[in-house]
Amino acid sequence: MHPFLVALQFLTRLPVRVRREITPEDQGLSLVFYPLAGLLIGVILYALSAILGGQDDLLQAALLLLA
Repeated sequence: MHPFLVALQFLTRLPVRVRREITPEDQGLSLVFYPLAGLLIGVILYALSAILGGQDDLLQAALLLLA
């Protein structure tokens, strides 16, 4: 779980708190979780797109880019 949190902390601006010191080994192991972090970001953006489905296309695009 620690390498996944390191990947989220590195790839996003989400406030992820890692309880222990991040070592080079943790950074190396976090590479495995990069696709999973990307999938999480994609699911969040897809859900936001589904919620904003009835809005104007330009407004929807601007809000998705903002997110």
